[in-house]
Amino acid sequence: IALQITEDNKQRHNIIENLMLKNDTATIATEIPIYLNRLTGHIDILQIRYKKLHILDFKPEKTSKEEAITQLYLYAKALSKLTDIPIKHFTCAFFNNKNYFEFLLY
Repeated sequence: IALQITEDNKQRHNIIENLMLKNDTATIATEIPIYLNRLTGHIDILQIRYKKLHILDFKPEKTSKEEAITQLYLYAKALSKLTDIPIKHFTCAFFNNKNYFEFLLY
């Protein structure tokens, strides 16, 4: 529904995050700053589902799968190191208005 409200990706980003934070009980935070050494960024959506931390990222269609996977993997590694939560307890996913891709970390 949120993706159909506007064509603008920046507006979609905010609408999706707010909708999920307010209406989805699995969503625990949005726009989480992440840093480790020279890696900086932010996790769009953080959820707890099925005893795993799920890192979700809204990506415009022009972003390649490889770029998104690399970014999310690095975010999971950084969050794992900062929290002492083993990487095997993370799942990563990225999505846009057409696709949703999820991958596990072991």
